[in-house]
Amino acid sequence: FVDTRLAPDMVRVTFAGNGFTSDQKATDFALLRAAELCAESGCGFFSVQWSPVSTQMANAGGGVAKPEVAVMAKFFKDKPAGVDVFDAGFLINSIKSKYGIR
Repeated sequence: FVDTRLAPDMVRVTFAGNGFTSDQKATDFALLRAAELCAESGCGFFSVQWSPVSTQMANAGGGVAKPEVAVMAKFFKDKPAGVDVFDAGFLINSIKSKYGIR
């Protein structure tokens, strides 16, 4: 994946899988990285906006689809009122557990 800091409290994460990566796994891993960056920033919550990136990129050899997902995440120290957010710690544990990552 590629991380780009857009502001002290905002990041864009792009995850590109290979021909064996499902769209769901690519999405999960982009969210996992956003959650990790949120936690590393000392924040507990983040909201997301999906960027307009194709979810299936064909390779130059022709035929094998490779999922690519981009997420723009805005970090919050405390849970804001009236904004749908992810709990970074919960999401990290949930996705790592789902894929057997320690």
